Amino acid sequence: MKVDSSAAMTLPAVLRDVFDSRRVWNDEGEAVELGSNVSEDEATLLHAAVHELRPRTSLEIGLAQGVSTLAMLAALRRNGDGHHHVLDPFQTRYGNCGRAMVQRAGLSEWYTFHEKFAEDVIPALP
Repeated sequence: MKVDSSAAMTLPAVLRDVFDSRRVWNDEGEAVELGSNVSEDEATLLHAAVHELRPRTSLEIGLAQGVSTLAMLAALRRNGDGHHHVLDPFQTRYGNCGRAMVQRAGLSEWYTFHEKFAEDVIPALP
């Protein structure tokens, strides 16, 4: 897939700040060193893929610090359609950074977080 060069400019400001500062925020509002994430190029590719493919429903297993999720949710918002499901039974081990970052970016309406294992969620998804 050829990535539209304007895709990087449409990543949410909070995500661009993550790549610049190399930190994320947890649910206590504390800065945490970025340590579990896709690269900026990969985030841009994810954003472009979601934008071009325009999925109505998508699924991601693992939220960690939320970088890839933010890229995909920003594309859904840009598309004006779609809903992303994220499964992560271990989000608390990351200080709920991923969830806090989605909220910080104002993208919560575009996803549902499931704090469960895949086998407990996937059979019931659309």
